[in-house]
Formats: sequence, C-alpha cells, structure tokens
Amino acid sequence: MRQAQSAKKGVSDNSGTPREFCTITVTDGIAMGHEGMKSSLISREIIADSTELTVRGHCYDALVGLAGCDKSLPGLMMAMCRLNVPSVFIYGGSILPGKFKGKDVTVVDVFEAVGKHSNNQMSDEDLEELEISACPSAGACGGQFTANTMACVSEAIGLALPYSSGTPAPYEERDKYAYASGQAVMSLLKKILDQEISLHSNHYKTLQLLWLQPADLQMPLFIFLQLQMNVESNLILWMLLKFLKKLLI
Repeated sequence: MRQAQSAKKGVSDNSGTPREFCTITVTDGIAMGHEGMKSSLISREIIADSTELTVRGHCYDALVGLAGCDKSLPGLMMAMCRLNVPSVFIYGGSILPGKFKGKDVTVVDVFEAVGKHSNNQMSDEDLEELEISACPSAGACGGQFTANTMACVSEAIGLALPYSSGTPAPYEERDKYAYASGQAVMSLLKKILDQEISLHSNHYKTLQLLWLQPADLQMPLFIFLQLQMNVESNLILWMLLKFLKKLLI
C-alpha cells in the first residue's frame, strides 16, 4: 500500500481529506487450474460493486483508484464509470522479470516448466530454482495479460495519467505518479468536472442517433459526429451500440 500513501499525500497537500479503503481480490495466477477459477470473473463485479457502494455510502467527492491485478483494474474502472465523480486511476505496476540460467523469466515460464517436469524434460532441482527465481518483486504478472493490458487501456481512455502505467511496481518513480494522481483528482474536483469517461449527454444523443441509422452508415456517421463534438473517439460507445444491437435482434 506504499503507493496509496503517496496518493493520499497528493490529496492532502491540495486541500483534500483522503480516506483509504480496500476491497477484495481473486488472483488469477493462484486461482488458475482448479475450481477457484470460477470465482475470478465474479470478483470483478464484487470489486466494482463494493467500490461504488463505499463511495456512494460515504458521499465521497472524488476517487483515486489503485489496482494491480487482472480483475481489480477493470473492476475499479467500472466503478469510476458508474459513480460520475472526479476519478483518477493508477496502476500498481508490473513485476520485474526473474533470472534463470542467464535468461529473463516470468510466471509463464513456470507454467511451461511444470508441463516439462511432468514429461520428464526438466529436473526437480531446475523446476524449484525456476519457481524461486521467476517472481522476484512485487507487481502484477510480467506479460501482456489482463493487468498490463488494462493498464494500457486506463491511459487510452483517459482515466490514468499519461505514462503512469509503464513503470514497474518496485520503482520509487511510481510514488511520483501516485502523488500526481492525488493532485490531479483534486484539480478535477475543483473544476467540478463531469468524469463519466465522455459518456455525457452528447454521447447519449450520439448513441440514439446511431441506433436509428442503417448498419452501413453507423461507423462513418459515428466518426463524423465525434469530430463535430470535438471529443476523443470513444470505442466504448461503439462497442456498447454493437452489444445492444446483438441483444435486441
């Protein structure tokens, strides 16, 4: 929770009163390969729901969300979309690579090694050494899996500060991003911004207009309207439209 303390300082140094709370997590790397995996996706909804309830229940004015695992990242971002309070997301950071026989390794190498060991292609000693070496620090699984992917998404959709997702978890530079996130959310609060990831009234009107168009005109019209409104292209809106069409057709 080191980075959380830096985020709180960013809030307090800018005339805010930070209050820290936590939620649950189901770690996919541990839950994988047994009955526990059935709990993974559900945990995302609980994370979103519990965060939303806590903020609504205490009437918090803003939110800085810090997450570092496969379901906690989308869960927190979902809560931010629902809450419509000034919100800034910050990724906890990825783990550093391990070293095994002179090569960089991650948890994926361990998964593969277990299979090799089962087929007598790896010794007990090598498997144990790899298991000990593969995860040398704090941080999310080292690979382009859900955590690192959603970290990229958080910047792309404007919920996280630019360049805040790339620094590995153990680096002290992450504390600077956490502090800046606390500052940023206070700046948003002072400007009384509507922080609903651009799903404001103009976008609802866009969705309604697109819904009434033939399928072959929807994408060109979508791009034209986005340019006219002078807002960032919002893929979430397009995906929502397609999803709703599938449900109702």
